[in-house]
Amino acid sequence: MHPVIIALTILSASVPMIVIWTALYALRQKRRYKPALALSNETPRCSVILPCKGFNDTLETNIRSFFSLNYSNYEVVITVESESDSAVPVIRKVLSEYRNGRLVVAGITKSCGQKNFNLVSAVDTVVDSEILIFADSDIKLFPNWINSITIPLLSNKATAVTGFRWLYPTDNNMGDLAHSLQNFILYSFFVTAAHKVNTGLWGGSMSIRKSDYERLNVKETWLRTSVDDMSLSQILKREGETTLFAYDCITPTSDTIKSLRGAVRWLERQVMYLKAHQRPEWICAQLAAMAYLSSYVLLGYATIAAIFFQQNFFLSGGIAWFIQTGLAIVLTMLFPAFGEKGRWKSFIIASPVSFYTAAYGTIRTMFKRKITWSGFRYTINMKDGTVTKVERLQK
Repeated sequence: MHPVIIALTILSASVPMIVIWTALYALRQKRRYKPALALSNETPRCSVILPCKGFNDTLETNIRSFFSLNYSNYEVVITVESESDSAVPVIRKVLSEYRNGRLVVAGITKSCGQKNFNLVSAVDTVVDSEILIFADSDIKLFPNWINSITIPLLSNKATAVTGFRWLYPTDNNMGDLAHSLQNFILYSFFVTAAHKVNTGLWGGSMSIRKSDYERLNVKETWLRTSVDDMSLSQILKREGETTLFAYDCITPTSDTIKSLRGAVRWLERQVMYLKAHQRPEWICAQLAAMAYLSSYVLLGYATIAAIFFQQNFFLSGGIAWFIQTGLAIVLTMLFPAFGEKGRWKSFIIASPVSFYTAAYGTIRTMFKRKITWSGFRYTINMKDGTVTKVERLQK
């Protein structure tokens, strides 16, 4: 076997091996995690900020879960971009049944991500809360969620606390499977980054003291950028602040993207945020994607060599793809150990496609500087992550 083929085989196999290592590390940290205990019966006032856009079948159930928490002193501030949003009728129906919720209509952004604009508009209305908690409307909360995400703040262990979303597949279509596997990979890297380099927040479940939100000028940053969690993570890392990953604040959901194209676009957006706010991590993602796709180059070369030149298919590089695919399947075997597994066995068939599309989507971000999300297209200054142009797309 030629030395170049050996080198590329090792290189392509290293990518799933690294992902397997991060998954095992995340699993070890999860099992070692001890939830923080409250130091007293103190229940400081919390404001849960919940941005919503559009209607789906689980929206009402998810919103109701925010009003069924084992915490006595909190409010839910739901925020939308306009009164005409299709989520508003459901929101108003739920709010009519509870006294600790209200709706903030933010208006249309002109200089930042619409979600950022919604969050800032909602926070601006908060008067007497000590803690701000940010969440997404595509998750259903468990009763102890507020305690899980605030106790580490009260014990001064961190400036910000984060959870994560655990996606599991319920269908056998490629979008559902690819999205779940992509989220699994991101979860593994997210946990590793949180422990090793003190970075990583997920906007779907994160908390910060209101005083720190103001001290760190988060509002000013959000009003110039396209994403909430990575821009806040960038601030905390720059200022030497501490973040904490709360393993008891992971929310399972089967709300996956059902089309493969949609799953690839979702991943591209996540990688674009890395490009804008965490450039070293984005460069590592590019190198990993290219290393992974090298097995497909070898597969093509080996096929041609075997058919036209009667060379040994495996020794000509074909073995690289089989080693890589075998390791990818090993990774999928770890999935059930983390949470709800759904139809995880379908990963065995879908893993080559899922990994390939993830690598493909990652490399595509090299040639982009625009992010399309929820009806808006943002042109990003990749040097500092600021939004230079906002375009509202036609429905």
